[in-house]
Amino acid sequence: MKHTPGPWTTKVWQLDVGETIKDLRFFYEVNDGAQGLEERHANARLIAAAPELLEACKYLTKEIDLSKLNIKKDFSLINAHAAALKAIRKAEGK
Repeated sequence: MKHTPGPWTTKVWQLDVGETIKDLRFFYEVNDGAQGLEERHANARLIAAAPELLEACKYLTKEIDLSKLNIKKDFSLINAHAAALKAIRKAEGK
């Protein structure tokens, strides 16, 4: 089963369960539009892979030297670089 296509939205709730900062709890809800248990499991796997996907995007953008690319010859790679940067910014809340 494939994951639910995006875009997904998130909500964050803060629950103060004590007097110290370490007792502060955050709850996240993802509105992914999943239909059924298999799709929810696929979505959970995607969420679990998110940290590695973010690091892969960062590595990709670091390794691509845009100054050495030819706009006509390397157009797809330039677009991949831009898409990775967009995903990084979204993941970092920018």
